[in-house]
Amino acid sequence: MMDQNYIDLWDEYNCADSCEAVLQLCGLIDKMVEDVQYLEEQCVGLRYELSKHLESEHAEALRSDILSALAKRYDGDPAYDLYKNLVYNGGDPMQFKSWTDRIRKVSKGNGDIFM
Repeated sequence: MMDQNYIDLWDEYNCADSCEAVLQLCGLIDKMVEDVQYLEEQCVGLRYELSKHLESEHAEALRSDILSALAKRYDGDPAYDLYKNLVYNGGDPMQFKSWTDRIRKVSKGNGDIFM
């Protein structure tokens, strides 16, 4: 069932095709999502690099938990849900296969970090 806050936002700003403010906000959210992805990638990469310098038991623990405590996810937030619906037809860029594949690659020590 659709959240009432989402319905209120949608009714108030049901001008997605022509409303410049909504389009600009969606563009800003998209850039912020890219920033979060970049920071998560750097964090995971640094954790992996750090694990190479720890004693084996600590290194293993860090690598097994390498994807934990990253940025909060915003599913269920009315504004984020509206953004996902307008820009990605309901898809979440933080769950896209290209992103999850990339972050898993970095968590195994593969990938370009520190760029």
